[in-house]
Amino acid sequence: MPHLTRQPVTGAAIPARLCNGGEDVRTYREGHPDRGGEVMDSIEKRAATWAATGKTGVSSKAILATMMGKPPKDRFCYPHDGGDLGRCLGLLDAVPEFRKRLGEMKAVGPEWAALVDRWDELEALYRADHKGLYEHMKAILDPIEATNRNLIKIGKGAAIHFGR
Repeated sequence: MPHLTRQPVTGAAIPARLCNGGEDVRTYREGHPDRGGEVMDSIEKRAATWAATGKTGVSSKAILATMMGKPPKDRFCYPHDGGDLGRCLGLLDAVPEFRKRLGEMKAVGPEWAALVDRWDELEALYRADHKGLYEHMKAILDPIEATNRNLIKIGKGAAIHFGR
């Protein structure tokens, strides 16, 4: 029997592994009245369910915060690679209403602005499991990052960011 934990979203018990990158919580609940199978109809509930999967990151949480009216103060919270992008897409899949408002992320910083302008293209590459996604993202981000005095690149894919 798996370890059970209480989730504040619905109060239904679900295995803890679901909150740590295992099976998607929504999939686990769908069609299972004994698992709290109620319809996840509100944006807040769907966002909380997404967050409970554990498949989150700084950039996806930045989208969530912005959509909830609390944009991040640090512009460094943009997706840096395919993994980051995938976590953002996971949120947008869980809460499609956020996809329509993705343009709001442009106000967070120039990196976000550039990525949002090419979002459909990046998403298509991600969903096709394209090997060149990382290089494509770097081609978009490198010119912007080169102008950021608070960013020191220390190797391929590694940097230190100071301040905001």
